[in-house]
Amino acid sequence: MNLKQISICFLGFASGLPYMLVFVTLGTWLAVINLDLATIGFFAWIVLTYSLKFFWSPLVDNFSVPILNRYGARKSWIILMQILIIIFLLLISITDPLTNLSLFALFAFFVAFFGSIQDIAIDAFRIELAEIDEQGNLAASYQFGYRIAILVATSGALILASRTNWPFVYQLMSLFMILGIIGLLLVLIKIPRLNDEIIPLKPLS
Repeated sequence: MNLKQISICFLGFASGLPYMLVFVTLGTWLAVINLDLATIGFFAWIVLTYSLKFFWSPLVDNFSVPILNRYGARKSWIILMQILIIIFLLLISITDPLTNLSLFALFAFFVAFFGSIQDIAIDAFRIELAEIDEQGNLAASYQFGYRIAILVATSGALILASRTNWPFVYQLMSLFMILGIIGLLLVLIKIPRLNDEIIPLKPLS
């Protein structure tokens, strides 16, 4: 694997982790503490942020994040979203769903929302990172990282929770998000400024 593939692999991991933590693992946590099924089912609606991300994709395509945009438009969104996901995963870990369920749900919503924006930026960044003949390898690298994230955020998290506690699990998962930042740094070190200005993607002819 070359540096671009390793970078995209790490970004794929960072993309899959928050999705599974909110969509699957969070429901298990709530079931373990004996919340009713109706409440747990309500949390499934949070994942609609991923299905509706076409609403805010124009925002990512046409704007960049001030200060961070010195590294490039796509990367500015990725960096900001990863930082926010880490913060809100930590907030989830220190919030008791039994005593403050509304706040717990709000934090989970923000993890899903920021995760959906991160997905948009990573997809655009991956496409613009290399020529067409490299796209297959980059897509495979992304999927590999994503699948590893699924295992870590589901089976890994459940095994760890059985031996420790749920707050610790989510704190550890927030640290794993740093792999996405490392993935960006790998490319920044090699190529300080990639050509990822805000240019709408054109369909392949």
